[in-house]
Order: sequence, then structure tokens, then C-alpha cells
Amino acid sequence: MTAHHSSKSTEVDRLDRAIESAAGSSGAVIVDYLATTHRNAVGSAIELAIEFFVPPASSEQFATALTRELSGAGADAAPIVHSLPPGALHQWRFAFRCTPDFQRRHRWTADRTLVASVLHQADQGFREIH
Repeated sequence: MTAHHSSKSTEVDRLDRAIESAAGSSGAVIVDYLATTHRNAVGSAIELAIEFFVPPASSEQFATALTRELSGAGADAAPIVHSLPPGALHQWRFAFRCTPDFQRRHRWTADRTLVASVLHQADQGFREIH
């Protein structure tokens, strides 16, 4: 295992734990997520597209808990959380012919392409792409 891969695994593990903890404290159950680093002129934040099986009792409580869990994770601002409609990740995988394993391996990436594409797919609704 390379140092870069080990570092990425540690980041993903930390993000998994932070999301799980924030979900637990807000009564949510997560199906899965995709995440990236969102950079702008002010700094950076972790951007997440999350599909909930059970949504949080309070989106604000989830965001606050996630911010607390991620403090010191290298982001300058609170995480940006996009809540996906039920089935959105499955529909995205189907439309783009991605396997669940591919999605799990790439759930955290510096390239915003995957997050942007699942948000676009969720916004447009299900459409098979040929």
C-alpha cells in the first residue's frame, strides 16, 4: 500500500466515522454518500451528497454534529451537505453503469465530477443515458 493510498484510506475512515456519528446523534440512517473537497475564494469545505434511508430529525442538528466531528479535517468551513432523494445513488449508478463497489471505492475524491454528476442526476430524475 502506498503512502497516498494509506492517507486516503485514513481520510475515508474518518469521514465514515464522522457521518455515522452525526447520523446517530440526529436519528438518521445513511444509505451511502459521495464526498469531495469544495474549494472557493474563502477556503475549502467538505461537500457531501448523502442518501438517507431515514432522514435526520433535524438537518441543522445533523450538520452541526458533522461539523463538530470533522473539525480539524483540513476544511476551513462547515461541510456542505446535499440530501439526495431515495434511490438517487442507485439510479446514478445505473445511468452511468457504475458498480456499487466502484461507488464505495470512490466515495471520497478530490475531483468533484462524481458529486456533481449524482447531484445533476438527482435533479433531473431518472433517465437512462445511452
